[in-house]
Amino acid sequence: RDKLVTGVQTCALPICPPHHLWDETLDGQLNSTLWVAEQLNNHFPNVSIYSTLGNHECFPSNLYYPAHEHTQDLHYTFIGAYQELSNLGDDQKETIETGGYYSVKITEGLRMVAPNSNFGYTENWYNLLHLHNDLYSDMMAWFHDTLEKAREDKEKVFILTHHPVHGNVRGFDENFSELMVEYSDIIILNVAGHKHKDEFRIFRDESGAARGVQFLSQSSNSYSNVNPGVRVYYHDKTTFELLGYEQYYLDIAEREATAKVELLYKTDDAYSLDNLSPENMLDFATRMQTDNALFDKFYSNIVTGAGTQGDCNAACKKNIICRQTTSTDADREKCVNGDQPASTVPPPNPEPTASASAIYINPRSEE
Repeated sequence: RDKLVTGVQTCALPICPPHHLWDETLDGQLNSTLWVAEQLNNHFPNVSIYSTLGNHECFPSNLYYPAHEHTQDLHYTFIGAYQELSNLGDDQKETIETGGYYSVKITEGLRMVAPNSNFGYTENWYNLLHLHNDLYSDMMAWFHDTLEKAREDKEKVFILTHHPVHGNVRGFDENFSELMVEYSDIIILNVAGHKHKDEFRIFRDESGAARGVQFLSQSSNSYSNVNPGVRVYYHDKTTFELLGYEQYYLDIAEREATAKVELLYKTDDAYSLDNLSPENMLDFATRMQTDNALFDKFYSNIVTGAGTQGDCNAACKKNIICRQTTSTDADREKCVNGDQPASTVPPPNPEPTASASAIYINPRSEE
């Protein structure tokens, strides 16, 4: 079996307090990356582990720029930490050193592709420099070529990234979404983290049909006002079809002596999903529009059953459902504003896809 780690939070107290920028040091950030890899290796011996760079691995947090010596230190540390765990060869080391992204063959017919979503993160101010260099466009070209080669080689693909779509640098989500639609025939699992919430995003083609899904899982810590969680996905051993997942959690309201990791829900039981295909996930979101009990269950699971979100009125519900059924801010806003129902999104904006020379920071946030 193989384990995927989405890099939701690699900072480890007291080495590197997460979301405490004033307590960070370069050594603390790098040692945290090493510590997490060591712990995963200790607890999952003889299991392949694949990780991706998030914004908290950087020093200072959020600020990722390959030309900076601190980012280069991160690249070398990441390679050292995961070289054996992820079977990183010369090709992987080269792309990690270039821009923190890589791809590796998991098993016959199955490939893991990990683009670096820090190139799209709005709080990474270095992204403004991509107006004047090719770092971002080179990665996207690599991403496209890697998926094209996987299709030619008849491989299925796992996509592993830290930041989900919505709220990124304008152009990043659009480019990412286009690739997810174009290669939806080979992408069987697309996972992200960062939000510390249990949600998903649906990628749509020009007709509005669901062509792909990105699954967001909770963090392994309780920031902010959530229960820590861990997820196990299940696939068909032959076709690699995504069948479902089990969500586990730790109820931090329990006293430390009695708290234990427990099953929170299974997608087939909780949501009546026999598989996690894009069509089924869109149907699930559509059912939530009229089935209040189903929506309430999903709403509770967003924070892993912590019960910290308060009541959700009609506007709140619409915003949440629209967030699940779209992959760009433009389509989400159309959905929220009532230009179309969440289950029927019209063709995307026909303007040309933004490139590195047309990128700018999107000031809006989805939360």
